Amino acid sequence: MISTLRVRPRAARAGILLLCLTSGACLSGGDGKHERDPLWLVRHGRYEEARDRARQIAEEHPDDEKARTIARDTEVAYLLDQGRNCVFRGAPEEGLAWFKRALEISPENRVVLSWILKTRVQLAEESLDVATDAVSKEDLQPAEDAYEKVLFYLPAEDLDPRIAKLREQASVGLQRVLITENYRDTQSRSYFQDGIRSLRLFQLSRSLHDFQVSVTYDGSNDSAKHRKQEVEHVLASEKLAKARSLEEAGYFHAARNEYRMVLLIDPENEDATEGLDRMDLEVRAHGELAQAEMQIRRGELDDAESVLEQASELTTNQEDQLGVLTAELEDARNRTLYERARGLERDYRYPEAIEAYDELLDEADFYEDAIARRNTLQGFVERAADLYAKGTAAEDDRIARQYLEQIPVFWPEYKDVEQRLAEIDERLAAEEPAAPDGE
Repeated sequence: MISTLRVRPRAARAGILLLCLTSGACLSGGDGKHERDPLWLVRHGRYEEARDRARQIAEEHPDDEKARTIARDTEVAYLLDQGRNCVFRGAPEEGLAWFKRALEISPENRVVLSWILKTRVQLAEESLDVATDAVSKEDLQPAEDAYEKVLFYLPAEDLDPRIAKLREQASVGLQRVLITENYRDTQSRSYFQDGIRSLRLFQLSRSLHDFQVSVTYDGSNDSAKHRKQEVEHVLASEKLAKARSLEEAGYFHAARNEYRMVLLIDPENEDATEGLDRMDLEVRAHGELAQAEMQIRRGELDDAESVLEQASELTTNQEDQLGVLTAELEDARNRTLYERARGLERDYRYPEAIEAYDELLDEADFYEDAIARRNTLQGFVERAADLYAKGTAAEDDRIARQYLEQIPVFWPEYKDVEQRLAEIDERLAAEEPAAPDGE
């Protein structure tokens, strides 16, 4: 690629000055001040002032050919300056329009012709870059337009080697694009016919594929687009019905996938959008229920309860499973309370065991033999208290022993019963007379 020609502002100004000097005159406004001299103004880059001053002089001397020439040349210089400023700030199209206006005034002006050529080359190179980029992205229509611009900017009659090389690159590129477009058009028609045949056989997925390929080859094939939309509508209806069936059967993950496929085909389908939203919630709830079930098995009952509460806010279709797990959680809690009460009972911590049984029975009116065990323990507590009271109140150690020795039978660790029985035995042993010798 030939790099775009860039002209330094000083060189451009020199070219404009040369343009004016070729008029062969250097008129003064008559007041002896350089600022009043159009050519002095041009030399200092004040082109608009130079043009206005030259016009004034020409109007003041209507018969002066030289004045008219300078007025024409300063007008050209002004237009040329406007054009080059546009080029320098990155607006070559606008600059070219200024140069063409200058050329209308001075058709044979070499400076103007040079700037027009440079600007056309710049525009051609930029269009060639656009075409190359479009081809790499397979955007054929923009590439074709860009190649056409290159050929428009570069006249065929120009014998400059740079121009010839650019035109050759654009011509070859344009030919390749046109060949590719013809190939794609042929392929598009072929796949369109295949899609029609598949549609007649009600092979919807195959038909949709063929129409999609046809549109890919030729984005302007309206018939293929229309047929593709028809097939998509039928497929969307089928998949929507399948999604609803899966949802009713409780296959929420599968239903969610079907709803998503409907939206891929028809993004504006409201039923599919609502269905996907429902399935998002149900899939989340399904995961929460699975997590709660695992937590119940591990005995993490508080965590399971929290997860079940979250699931209950999500689901509308899994109420049965939610109810089963809620019942399992309740049973697990009751089992925990029951085992705790049994453990306290085995440790002879009867009052605490009674409290545990009471807590269990507050949650469940009936749970295995909890009522019977609770009542039995309550009887033990009352009987132990009664026997202990009688034993400690008795003045006769033998009678006291009769009361106290009954307690360890059902409550071995009750208060200080063992100690009191030991003390009673010591006292009773001391009261017995010593046995005669030899006996």
